[in-house]
Amino acid sequence: MTFLRLRMIEDMKVRNLAPNTQRIYVDRVAKFAQYFGKSPHLLGPEEIRTYQVYLSTEKNASPSLLNQAVCALRFLYRITLGKRPQRQRRVRHQGPRAALGNPRLFRQDQRPGAFGQRRAEHLSDAPENLA
Repeated sequence: MTFLRLRMIEDMKVRNLAPNTQRIYVDRVAKFAQYFGKSPHLLGPEEIRTYQVYLSTEKNASPSLLNQAVCALRFLYRITLGKRPQRQRRVRHQGPRAALGNPRLFRQDQRPGAFGQRRAEHLSDAPENLA
């Protein structure tokens, strides 16, 4: 086991990540390193972006797998390696997380017509406001 992998596992244990999360993060980082044939500490933001494009286009990865890869790499670079991604200039049509370089992907809501907590509270107060 490499020093970087051991250090990442220690960092995850200290932060009390679930064993399954630890296994998935290590696996996602290992696949990232295998794709480029280099240690992750030698790779940077452009390689992360290239890997995300590869997963979404060539591998046709699900949103949950893409999220796992993004979160694992974010943990590796921010926590284990202590690096922060360089902020990019925001482009108006992109979401607020695009400035981080690793936008988080979301699954579509499986519950049609679900209300958020604020909307539900507003509706529950509505009958009182009518009087």
